[in-house]
Amino acid sequence: MIGNNVMFFTILPIIVVIILVGIIVPSVSRKELFFGVRIPEEKADIKELKRFKSFYIKTYMIICGA
Repeated sequence: MIGNNVMFFTILPIIVVIILVGIIVPSVSRKELFFGVRIPEEKADIKELKRFKSFYIKTYMIICGA
């Protein structure tokens, strides 16, 4: 029983870091680089891209939280 708790509390911080990286990386990347696809800078601020990024973050948090 104690071994399971030790393993859980050892793996938990690693999982939290992976989730945070998955959420933060799309937000801090360059504007013209959108999920690995280069977009002209003048088109990088359109609503659809912002909506997609928001959808990605919400979905990622829900899936990782489950």
